[in-house]
Amino acid sequence: MELYREDSGRPKGVNKVMVAAVAAALVAVGVGIASLTMVESEKDQQTQALDGALRQGDAGFEELSRRIAAEPVETTQASTPLGVILMTAKGNLYNAGDRVVTALEVTLSVRDEKGNPVKEKAFIAVPSNGVSRLEPRQEIGVTFTIDGLRPEDDRADLRWKVTAIKVE
Repeated sequence: MELYREDSGRPKGVNKVMVAAVAAALVAVGVGIASLTMVESEKDQQTQALDGALRQGDAGFEELSRRIAAEPVETTQASTPLGVILMTAKGNLYNAGDRVVTALEVTLSVRDEKGNPVKEKAFIAVPSNGVSRLEPRQEIGVTFTIDGLRPEDDRADLRWKVTAIKVE
């Protein structure tokens, strides 16, 4: 029993190196969290980019939107384990105009056989996914996903439509 009571020779008290390391780690984590909360989300940046964009009914919108060609390439459907249908539309957007597009919103509309909308969803194509602008005579590939469709929904057609545009 005497053996266990002997002093091991280690200094007693708080290990100052360990306390300093833990404090430095806490500061690093705090700085990381603070920097992440200060960065705007992509959705916020996209919404700000559309400020001042022309929409349907605005003067000049029809002329500008006619110069954006939407070419659907492929549409696929998948069912989730919960039975919800996801439609993924891949396509290309081409700026046939002579002005730089800095913001572009496209609305996809799932239509039934009679042409009535089943579900619509707006997507911001520019700026998005590393594309900050669409130059004249430039084409970009885009992929959009519409979810929330039911298996019994009539999904006869998918239409692309430019719903907001902002140019330099």
